[in-house]
Amino acid sequence: SMSGIQSLIKASGPISKPLPVPKLPPLRLEGHDVPPVAELYGEAPTSVGFPGGEREALRRLRAVCADAGYVCAFEKPKT
Repeated sequence: SMSGIQSLIKASGPISKPLPVPKLPPLRLEGHDVPPVAELYGEAPTSVGFPGGEREALRRLRAVCADAGYVCAFEKPKT
């Protein structure tokens, strides 16, 4: 109950002040630049292979659920 919570808070005493923010030196990273995409792939990848959006996701879900054999044989991945 609310009165029980209030009595617990009163019993614990006043809230202590927060600790000061620690002083940290600036972070310096040199030689760890992100390489350009062309360096990672032979050609730049495209994003046209996987359509998105809720409507598309629901269409794919209906298609998968319509396959009774797949649904019945589905097993959760062992993670």
